[in-house]
Amino acid sequence: MPAPPASTTWLVGTAKMPDVLDYKWELYNIAEDFSQANDLAAKMPEKLKEMQAVFVAEANKYQVFRWTTRFSRAS
Repeated sequence: MPAPPASTTWLVGTAKMPDVLDYKWELYNIAEDFSQANDLAAKMPEKLKEMQAVFVAEANKYQVFRWTTRFSRAS
């Protein structure tokens, strides 16, 4: 099971954070489910992978991962 991100503010920066691609990602169709009650990640794994790739591309574009090598596999 993927590890969730650190949930408490005071642990950020001190606790070992999981790799961004190891988070429990969620996927919602906001146009049809604005309350985000129906997580589509398990039902649509290919769409989730597509969205993760877009996220990583944009994060690399804006140098979000520059401060650490932990995300090198995402490059």
